[in-house]
Amino acid sequence: MSPAPLLSLYNIYGYCVTEKKLLAEYFLKFNFALEIISLFSLIADDWLLMTSYPFMAHRKAGGSTQLGRDSISKRLGVKIFGNQKVKTGNIIIRQRGTAYHAGKNVMRCNDDTLMALVDGIVKFTSKKVRSFTGVLVTRRYVAVEKSLTPIEIKPKKTGAKKAGAKLRVNLKTNEAGKKKGAWKVARKPNMRKTVRKHLVARIAKKAK
Repeated sequence: MSPAPLLSLYNIYGYCVTEKKLLAEYFLKFNFALEIISLFSLIADDWLLMTSYPFMAHRKAGGSTQLGRDSISKRLGVKIFGNQKVKTGNIIIRQRGTAYHAGKNVMRCNDDTLMALVDGIVKFTSKKVRSFTGVLVTRRYVAVEKSLTPIEIKPKKTGAKKAGAKLRVNLKTNEAGKKKGAWKVARKPNMRKTVRKHLVARIAKKAK
């Protein structure tokens, strides 16, 4: 074999070896660059988290409860009873649903409240009616008997007196408010009918 081809083979082999080394170096450099890029991305993510959430929670979240609510009472029920006087516009019953149905001169409002349409006297009645299914059902009705004269509803006198209030008491009879007499401060709200000693002494003094 002549030396020329050997030299050419050696050159090819050397060239290949140098190429391999260069490729390996390039590959290492590329890997290093990738590692640096990934490191920078991690640092950037951490920095974003730190800036967007500066204060992190350090306390365990408390449990929720299904209780803790209460509604205001609606004051439902019958407001004006049977044989009582009622004026136009007075509310007779506040209810949810139709426990009581509207009769004559009574109107049912949007919230099922029954209201008087005329002045008169309230009357409660019950009547058997066929329901939607055809079954006989007893229903309660509220009606108002119209009065010919206008009705005046006066406030009730409870008769309650505050302790220490001035009561008009007759010194002779010791009865409050029946005859004109001197004013005196009552010791108790309800004056007793028993004759007191100071009253007896005063009557005896006047008799002399």
